[in-house]
Amino acid sequence: MRKLRNNASDNLQEIRNSNRKTADQLISSLKKILLGSKQSAETPKDKLALIEQSLPDDIDATIEAFDQHLIYADDNDLPLILKYYKSKRSIMFRLLRQLEIRVASKDVLIENLVEFILSNQRSHGDNITINIEEFANLEWLDEQWFKFMVLSKLVWHMLKYKNNHNGF
Repeated sequence: MRKLRNNASDNLQEIRNSNRKTADQLISSLKKILLGSKQSAETPKDKLALIEQSLPDDIDATIEAFDQHLIYADDNDLPLILKYYKSKRSIMFRLLRQLEIRVASKDVLIENLVEFILSNQRSHGDNITINIEEFANLEWLDEQWFKFMVLSKLVWHMLKYKNNHNGF
């Protein structure tokens, strides 16, 4: 398992090295926008025009480049781990079935998670829909894993908002 994780970490470093030029371009674009916002203008409309002039030519491509960069931000090698774990998937499910995990407290979350994982063994898509009510307290799950696991960015932002304002 450690070797799989190390392979993913090495792959992440390779991606970072190859993406340095793109990251530099993104930072340069952001700087141009910030400098445009600092320029003096007589009206808000003129100010907006100055900012718009500093925007990159292809905004959609720039947004996509930011998204690609952020996937691996904060040493997030989780997207890379999948390709290494795929070959070990059946072994991990077999092990999980044989372990019979039981908790010593009233908190049965881990048991529920194992049951959920096993019930989705035959799911091979990129996403699994979850009922957030079944996992009401997700504070134990770190942000990288949770972002990686949720169905969509919209769901992530809704849950993050809920967590910041009401808690889980």
